[in-house]
Amino acid sequence: MSNFCSWRGWRVLLALLATAYLLPHFAAAESPDLVISLVRHGDRSPRVPLNEALWPMGNGELTLKGVKQCYELGKKLRQRYFSDDFPETWHSGYSRHIAKSLNRTIQSANAILQGFYPAGVAETGLPNQTQTPSLFVYPPESDFLFGAHHICPGFVKRMEALENSATWRQKKASYGARFSHWAKVANRPKQIFSLIPLIDAVFIRKLYNIPLPDDLTPADQEQLIGLLDWFFTELIKDKQMLQLLSANFIQELIDTLDGYQARSQACKPARHKTCKGSHCERFVLYVASDLNLLTFLAIMGVARTQNVVGYGSHLDLLVSSSEARKPVVKWFLDDEPLILTACQGDCSLEQVLSLLRKQLPENWQALCEFGSGVQLKGSRFQYYDHNSETTKEND
Repeated sequence: MSNFCSWRGWRVLLALLATAYLLPHFAAAESPDLVISLVRHGDRSPRVPLNEALWPMGNGELTLKGVKQCYELGKKLRQRYFSDDFPETWHSGYSRHIAKSLNRTIQSANAILQGFYPAGVAETGLPNQTQTPSLFVYPPESDFLFGAHHICPGFVKRMEALENSATWRQKKASYGARFSHWAKVANRPKQIFSLIPLIDAVFIRKLYNIPLPDDLTPADQEQLIGLLDWFFTELIKDKQMLQLLSANFIQELIDTLDGYQARSQACKPARHKTCKGSHCERFVLYVASDLNLLTFLAIMGVARTQNVVGYGSHLDLLVSSSEARKPVVKWFLDDEPLILTACQGDCSLEQVLSLLRKQLPENWQALCEFGSGVQLKGSRFQYYDHNSETTKEND
């Protein structure tokens, strides 16, 4: 019996040793050539807090929880997708990083990069060898990549058309006098889109177990949160609206994947620590908002059953190739495989590029109508109502 136990123990030990030896090699073999991540920012304060004393960081800003959330995400992305030969200090040839023009998205991207590039490897010039990888952000007045809904009169016109449609009028009427009450509490027009900041505040109060203000009831809370899901469900039915909101990001993806394809045809992307240059790029990070993530998923044919993505949600595109096969693309949403119906399994790179190109509008500028009434005033976007002399706020 003792000999049997001893032999069984040796077998377990040998298996553990083999696993410890082989796993890094499997990880390196399966590590993708390119990872593209579209991330929603981390936990934030409400845009209309209803009680500003609860949120010392300000309205709509990243919380301490959100910073930590993004830092941990950066660590996870590195551990999940990259083998040990990926450099631990940033170089412009290794990765690119773009954030939406909001404080919370910029801070989220910086926190992700702090986790992705661990300190303690090389002198950085800052205390504790803190690294500051480059981060690109378009100015708010020209953030067509992620902020078209702020600066395109075409978005405003389409939103007004939806608000005035029979379906949307019926939805507002179904709430009776409460809809007018919500608009009064929010100090906004009697429009569903205008209520989103209030819905956001109610949702976050529920998330943090913060009591509602006296002018809102638990029934209001549930109805408002349900209205947000309804809003996104209706919004993504409009193909032109999806194209308006997603086309520039789609073109950005096409350009990135075309660049990868050109590099891979010339030579396989390098994986070693000494590699520096554009042919070493293996990670592209985009940090934006839930609207950007939800509309992109919808236009790609994988809309959410419930139209919500949590703080720190991330859509990852993994591009891999080998001598035996052409490049393939795997999709993951929050670490779960995402299957595109157009591919029915792993998509070839050519399939993905073809699918992306099919989603582009014939004329994005015509959809946006930029330059026909948008103005920036005190960091608050405004648009002109062409039917009146007044100016409305687009938030």
